[in-house]
Amino acid sequence: MHRVRSALSVPALAILAAAGLLSACDKPATPTTPAADAVKPAAPAVASGPASAPVEVLQPEAPVPASGKLATAGAAADNVPVVADPVKGPGCNLEVIAGKNTTEPKIESKAGSTIAVSGWMFSFPTHSIPVNRYLRVETEDGTSAWQTIVGTRSDRPDILPWFNVGDWALNSGFSQDVDLTGLSPGRYHLLLTYTENGKSFACDNGRLLNIVP
Repeated sequence: MHRVRSALSVPALAILAAAGLLSACDKPATPTTPAADAVKPAAPAVASGPASAPVEVLQPEAPVPASGKLATAGAAADNVPVVADPVKGPGCNLEVIAGKNTTEPKIESKAGSTIAVSGWMFSFPTHSIPVNRYLRVETEDGTSAWQTIVGTRSDRPDILPWFNVGDWALNSGFSQDVDLTGLSPGRYHLLLTYTENGKSFACDNGRLLNIVP
């Protein structure tokens, strides 16, 4: 019995297979979800300059010599932020005015006289002793004010444990003679102020002075 041969020879089959592959290439590929690696965003360009504007470095305030002479001051102390620890209180104490302890109920001085003031003051915001510290004298209604530098410094080790501060506050004491010439008789409010980085701060113990004729 004779076996039936295919009508197509081997070369003919190869040609047909190749044609089928070519026709499959013409069909659009089935959409697929791209791999995660394929959709990573491009890395951002590296800036050639700093990412933000440089922080302005302010020059330290130059010390002003203390003269004891009162000069007209600026805005009322109501516009000057008062700095104080919420538990311990102000970072200052105006302890002596005109030779009297400020715990006394009434302190007086004659018009045109020179009085001695003393105490201590440091800065809560910066934990330092301000370069220039001022005694500010205001009329009782706050409409007029004068100030002068308190210049000398002295050690006050007694305040360190009270405020739990370091030796940076040791040299916070001061004493200064202040000339009251030009101030009319009346009642005046005395407080301490200082300036740091262009901003003014006050330290107020509520001290009062009566200037009498």
